[in-house]
Amino acid sequence: MDIRQLKYFVAIVEENNITKAAKRLNIAQPPLSYQLKLLEQTLGIDLFKRYGKKLELTLAGKTLYKRAVYLINQLNETVDEIQDIKNGIRGEISVGVGHLDLYRLPDKINNFRKRYPEVTFKILDRDTNNLVRLLESRKIEMAILNLPIVIDSSTVEMLRLGDIKYSLFVPKSWDVAESKHTITYKEIEQLPLVLSRREDGVGGTYEAIIEESKKHGVKLNIICECNNPHSAFTFVEAGIGATIMPNYIFNRFSKHNIRPLEIVGSSLSMESVVLWSKDRYISKIAEEFIQEFVSDQ
Repeated sequence: MDIRQLKYFVAIVEENNITKAAKRLNIAQPPLSYQLKLLEQTLGIDLFKRYGKKLELTLAGKTLYKRAVYLINQLNETVDEIQDIKNGIRGEISVGVGHLDLYRLPDKINNFRKRYPEVTFKILDRDTNNLVRLLESRKIEMAILNLPIVIDSSTVEMLRLGDIKYSLFVPKSWDVAESKHTITYKEIEQLPLVLSRREDGVGGTYEAIIEESKKHGVKLNIICECNNPHSAFTFVEAGIGATIMPNYIFNRFSKHNIRPLEIVGSSLSMESVVLWSKDRYISKIAEEFIQEFVSDQ
């Protein structure tokens, strides 16, 4: 049994089909079937129950899959660590970022690449719960997202970026934009709203806004939900509705047709964090990039 066979086995498990696994591995199907048979013969036990073309892991197969994924990750991270020693600060950083935190990145990346021009970025823009899954499956090295999140805190390192206050953003064409600098929740109740909501509808800013409005005894008039801030601001610019967003996001949008109003008596705020796994190797370039966010604490 060698690392190549383990990679083949993992691909078969994850594709749940030998033909699809062969395509993923860019090899022919017969040699892959032979390698699986050879692996089972070496171990002296079946790894799959076979029902025609359908495969189902046996208990031994489930155990081997868990161990194989761990060993492959360890090998990949060892190679990464050696390459860091060889190459220094260069290469690619894989960063996951939440929809509300995407707007933190441009300045950080610009500043970082001035110091390290040979570094490139792979950015995955996802909702918070998907980012947690990507981090746990080692598809990304770090994630920038807003709380709350569901994760075992003992498995991650966390850099807190501080609280961000929210405001109401309205089209400048509305009367309220011309006559006021502040607004109450009672007044917001009368306005059509466009709110950003996580794709899976669990936790996050949307629910926090609803809870805050209930504290003020109002029911918001939500006419549209979307899954990212850019869409919400696009609708606000078009005069369709107002939105409630963290203040810093507004700086990334055109201010010509939108005006912010401070929400009187609101305790609504967002705390963002940078997360990375405790039990995996973090590249030197990722460590350096995390330092870009220390000043945001």
